[in-house]
Amino acid sequence: MEHARPDLWRSRDPLPTNPAEFVKQRLDEAFALGIQPNPHAVALVTAAPDERA
Repeated sequence: MEHARPDLWRSRDPLPTNPAEFVKQRLDEAFALGIQPNPHAVALVTAAPDERA
């Protein structure tokens, strides 16, 4: 299934001023569109200052 807004990431500041509100908006959108079977699923990756994951 094609995402309804494929270029959304290009139109947003990569560092929102309120990350919690940004996440809430994305979750609300995911539930409303029904395109993700489990919108609460999360993958988290961190990196050290020398760029090792």
